[in-house]
Amino acid sequence: MTPPRSPVPTEPSDTGLVVADFADVEGDDGDLLVVVTVENAAGESRSGVVEATVAAGSGEDAREETVAAEVTVGPGERTEVTLETSFGFDEFSSGGSIRVDVRPN
Repeated sequence: MTPPRSPVPTEPSDTGLVVADFADVEGDDGDLLVVVTVENAAGESRSGVVEATVAAGSGEDAREETVAAEVTVGPGERTEVTLETSFGFDEFSSGGSIRVDVRPN
């Protein structure tokens, strides 16, 4: 069962880059991976930083981590970025959350 997505939709940024979609997947080593699809709505190639903030656990075991990667997307194109986290997929699946954004670099 996938945890709920970020409640706030991604707004188009000044860079023309937007988060078109994202998913949580289990990596080969059992860790949580965040796969983000970034779309360029601008008429020329754009670069930015894809950032995912992941939270999981509760009480004293609660923790949060932000992971990021640079991305360059051609005009009118989409690209997929995979962000690796230090969370175990099972740990995240039992009530974690993800917030994803793209910003100018």
